[in-house]
Amino acid sequence: RRLKLKKPGWIKVALSDFFVEKNDGQQAVVKFRQSYQSDRYRDVSTKRMVLLYTDDGWRIVKEKSI
Repeated sequence: RRLKLKKPGWIKVALSDFFVEKNDGQQAVVKFRQSYQSDRYRDVSTKRMVLLYTDDGWRIVKEKSI
């Protein structure tokens, strides 16, 4: 656990397998696979994000690993 929490020397994140479902003009749900790798830790997970469109562009309002 300590090794995971220590500051990594480098980080590499790759995203793939996107699925986007637009609920309406203001909100969208995005599901994707995230591969995280650093010199201390690596993980692959599936994520789900709820995005809301604002005057400043798309913003993440909820994020969850599934």
